[in-house]
Amino acid sequence: MIGGTRETTTGVIRLRAMAKDGTLNIPSSRNDAGDKHFFDNRYGTGRSTIDGIIPRDKPADSPACEVVVAGYGWCGKRVDAAKGLGADVIVTEINAVRGIEASWMVSA
Repeated sequence: MIGGTRETTTGVIRLRAMAKDGTLNIPSSRNDAGDKHFFDNRYGTGRSTIDGIIPRDKPADSPACEVVVAGYGWCGKRVDAAKGLGADVIVTEINAVRGIEASWMVSA
């Protein structure tokens, strides 16, 4: 093997640990830039999660479409997409500041 690369947060953490321990025997690059984390989680993972849980064959504003978000982190902040599609949204969050932000977003 000539080299490697890793894109996920978990992979980057593992590469750093291996480099520190001296067990990383090949040159490796990692994309752990702050903007990548921001955009991937907020606009990638968060949006694809909403796309995955709202059925394509049923309108989001039907009475049976409720979305519960456990944690209002980068991915959870995509509740605006579910809300915009007409789903009833409930957010659970243990951090008080994020909880306030979530309650404002869900009620808007």
